[in-house]
Formats: sequence, C-alpha cells, structure tokens
Amino acid sequence: MSLSLEPLDDIARLRYGRILWKNPTMRARLIAHWTDPRHPYRDRFLAQRHIIEFALSSPLPEPELETALREHGHTLRTIRREIPPVFGQFFHETQNLIPSHHPQENQHQR
Repeated sequence: MSLSLEPLDDIARLRYGRILWKNPTMRARLIAHWTDPRHPYRDRFLAQRHIIEFALSSPLPEPELETALREHGHTLRTIRREIPPVFGQFFHETQNLIPSHHPQENQHQR
C-alpha cells in the first residue's frame, strides 16, 4: 500500500474540484469566488488560472494528468496546492451572481 505524503486537503481540493467543475453553474460560482477581491488567494489563482482550469476540466485520470502537466512544466502536486480553497463566509454570495439554469426555478420566478 502506498501512502501519500501530501496533505489530504490538497488531494481533496483537486478531486472535489474536478467533480464540481463539471457543473457549469458551480464552475461559474467557483470562478466568481476565486476572482473576488476579498479572496486571499485571488492573485495566485489569476496567475495560475489557465493551468488550474486545465487540471480541473481534464477528463484524464490522475496519472495521465500528471504526465500532461509535466509537459507544461507543472506537477500534479503543485497544481493541487494552487487550487484555491472555498471560504463559506462569502461563497454563498456567488449564488446570487449566477443565473439559474433550472427551468423549474425560473418558472417560480415569473
């Protein structure tokens, strides 16, 4: 059995980030949250945005994603650490910024 020396929160940010990224509404909320001027890692996200979005949107399994990232001068370990955390204090505010794509919600708003 192989034990990872990486912190579990780094591993979780990539795994759960990839799951959430598949949902267009959640992806928009994450981007709005991470680019919010109040987010303490905003500048780091903006500097690495392209490669972070590549990793989150990639359908490749992690070993193949590692290979693809290395071709661009990155590693999976470093990208995991660059994915910003989500802060509940103001993440909930992003829900109001993104229009709903659920037809039943739009019907209730009429």
